Amino acid sequence: MTSNRRLDKKIIYLFGLVFPMTVFLVVLALKGVHPFGSTALFSNDMDEQYIAFFSYYRRVLLSSPSQFLYSFSNGLGGNMIGIWAYYLLSPFNLILLFFPTNATATAVVVLTTLKIGFAGLSMTILLVHKNRKVNRLLVLLLSNSYALMSYVINYNSNIMWMDAVVLLPLVILGVERIIDRNKGVLYSVTLALVIITNYYTAYMTAIFVCIYFIWYLSLKKNVTFKIFASKGWLFVRNSMIAGIISAVIEMPNLYVLSQSKIQNQTSWSGNFLYNPLLLLVKTIGYYYDDTLPIIFVGSFALTLFVLYFFNQNISKKERAKTGLISLVLWLSACYDPTVIMWHAFQRPIGYRYQFMFVIGFWIIVIAFRSIENLTRVSFKSLVGLIEFFVLIVIFAIMVRKQFTLLNNAALFGTLLTEIIVVFLLYYLHRNKPLIVFGLIVVVSFQLGANAYFSYNGIALANNTKIDAYYNDLNLALKRIPKDTLKNSRVEKTFLRDSDKLNDSFQMGYNGGSVYSSTLQQSVAKFYRIIGQPSRPDNMNYFLSYTNGTVPMDTLLGFSYIFGQTRHDKKSPIMNNIESRYDLKTYKKLSEKKNVGIFKTDALPIAFVSNGNVGDVKLRNNTAIYNQQKIINGVFDNKTTYFKQLKVKVVKSQNVEKEELKRGQIIRKSGNGKSWVELSVNTSLSKLVYAEVRNQLLAKAKLTTDAGKVLSFHTLINNPIVLSIPNGGKDTIIRMEVEQDNLSLSDLRLFEFNGLRYKKDLKKVHAENQNNNIQVAGNKVSGTLKADQNNESIILSIPFEKGWQMHIDGEQVKYSKVFGTFMAVKVKKGTHHLEMNYVPPYLALGFIMSIIGILLLVFEFFYERKRQDFWRGN
Repeated sequence: MTSNRRLDKKIIYLFGLVFPMTVFLVVLALKGVHPFGSTALFSNDMDEQYIAFFSYYRRVLLSSPSQFLYSFSNGLGGNMIGIWAYYLLSPFNLILLFFPTNATATAVVVLTTLKIGFAGLSMTILLVHKNRKVNRLLVLLLSNSYALMSYVINYNSNIMWMDAVVLLPLVILGVERIIDRNKGVLYSVTLALVIITNYYTAYMTAIFVCIYFIWYLSLKKNVTFKIFASKGWLFVRNSMIAGIISAVIEMPNLYVLSQSKIQNQTSWSGNFLYNPLLLLVKTIGYYYDDTLPIIFVGSFALTLFVLYFFNQNISKKERAKTGLISLVLWLSACYDPTVIMWHAFQRPIGYRYQFMFVIGFWIIVIAFRSIENLTRVSFKSLVGLIEFFVLIVIFAIMVRKQFTLLNNAALFGTLLTEIIVVFLLYYLHRNKPLIVFGLIVVVSFQLGANAYFSYNGIALANNTKIDAYYNDLNLALKRIPKDTLKNSRVEKTFLRDSDKLNDSFQMGYNGGSVYSSTLQQSVAKFYRIIGQPSRPDNMNYFLSYTNGTVPMDTLLGFSYIFGQTRHDKKSPIMNNIESRYDLKTYKKLSEKKNVGIFKTDALPIAFVSNGNVGDVKLRNNTAIYNQQKIINGVFDNKTTYFKQLKVKVVKSQNVEKEELKRGQIIRKSGNGKSWVELSVNTSLSKLVYAEVRNQLLAKAKLTTDAGKVLSFHTLINNPIVLSIPNGGKDTIIRMEVEQDNLSLSDLRLFEFNGLRYKKDLKKVHAENQNNNIQVAGNKVSGTLKADQNNESIILSIPFEKGWQMHIDGEQVKYSKVFGTFMAVKVKKGTHHLEMNYVPPYLALGFIMSIIGILLLVFEFFYERKRQDFWRGN
């Protein structure tokens, strides 16, 4: 539908940018989101991961560039290319440099709002270039429907995915230029940007772009095989140039992925995940639901999309092709193998349909194609559209139990909006400004209301509490000497919440916990075998060192442990993870707020040992055994530091006695509580640790004498080690049973001979008393002395191929010990250690990117030369 009333192109671009930003900011103000209230725009992974990565981003660019390639805040230390490639390479992130760390909530609002605005701008640019005759106010309505579609609102907490939403219209504009003008430079540049900013959504974009290329080319008349081959080669060639340009990031990132996500095994069925008709319910707005794909783009775009298939001005052949593509996209969001394919053959965690931005884009593009060819809406079409939308609402009412937040207001509010939109489109051919103004009001209200009510289903964080937590943690960190904080590790027994594991990134210290999608699997495996929490084998995204043990503290270089010692309920520092009763063996340095600061006897990150650590073999599901073997390997002895205690059943209620004698817990019938009390005898001078299998943590409640519940993440499938209070004789653990078929052997108790351990540890400390290891991002250096020949320098740094190690100026090969760390044999005497980390394939990627840029320059001049030739210049 065209109009002679055309706004200037610059003005419509400005409106395309500002309009969705304004709607979004109004919604945030009404919801009381910072800076309009105390609520931060932090939810889900934004709260759990990204705000900490943003602090790291600021720190690296402003003061610590050595941490760009490698950081000891990344768990026990890790390659940072994967985190940059997935989370941080958006050019929008430069805005973060203008905000201090305590203003992250404001920075995130600015970032999110700008990305929404630029999504509207890029879609406006695409639609204006598609057809300059279409009423530009209608273009504006479609571009805003894209910028404020439910995918953007529901998933903007994953802010790194929003760059693909911003760039997709420009990539498609590049595709159309390849087909229409034989020009591929815009396509290469924009696709390269998509890949660099986030490879994951770039993969999804690439799949859709291939589909769109075939569809768009098929619409052209007289396309011979020669033309298809020519356009296809230009498309492939420029796609390759984009990939080569991004190689400086993606080549080293592929190595990171090979050590992390690619190792995860994914299985799928050949079934549909749900009834495809349920997607019709997701065209309804004003409510939040992420159990099924998110496809709401507003009633205006949806109505035009439906009208497209009944528009007689569009050929049946084109409508059939478009219908086929639409059906393929629809079913691909329902069928398990294709859903896995969209997610790079990895089953997503949490956000199950991350590719839906391309389907939202597809609906908008077809809606525009509809309005291009729309002269008027017939009365028959008006009635048919209303009937169609009424049927959707009736169907939604029938299946509403499958959508927990779908209510009557959402159902009938959407239906009312759709009816109003249909009537306004029916009268649109009269070209009256009042009709267009009515559409602007209705579309703006619906997009804003949809965003407002969607946030009712999204839990946002309290910014005041977050600031208070980090202020108190910062006070504790300031008590640690700067050199120690820089060159050793620190950990805590508490978290901001049970899954907020990135405090080391947030505050800039070397830690042992991390939550990241690019987690190195060898470290996760090591944590599992020593009884530290990490996600199960098929989804290793976090490490947690909140329940460490005395020997692991010291051998892994944790010089300080923070624990909650007071119980001020007003403080944001609270023990939401298991308490460590073994901290009593350490000296308490001081106490700030609710935080007790405990100084350990930790060894340096690199130390000398005469133990033959290369021969130590560790086993799965035997955490205490593995800790024992590591100690023996480092100390070069066979001393038993952990002694298993005999567990006695002293009391029980509502369980089968005969089964209990055999070590199995079976509840009796009835409504009474079922529990078992266990007792062990141990010396008060010993520390006590429990090795607990996940079956007990998931199906029973374990309580100690002190009334403390032993618990941790239920997704853990490996045994974990927990410190428990030692009551000496008759130390009691109470097990409240919630499910049957539990085994008493899933709980094993050990006493730890801390006095003997400290005595033997002193010997290693004595040999390393002049050790002066310095840590600075991707560099480790220092002097170490070996008292004997053939001793080992052991580094509690994860083994990675990117490390180059020099001893006394000569490069040496290091080996892997304990399945995770590095060690190298040295002769007697004093040695100077120099280590430098460069991510594997970084140099190759850099060379490839230079080649890609040169190819792009050649392509640019080749395009101009070819154009000049056809013009006769």
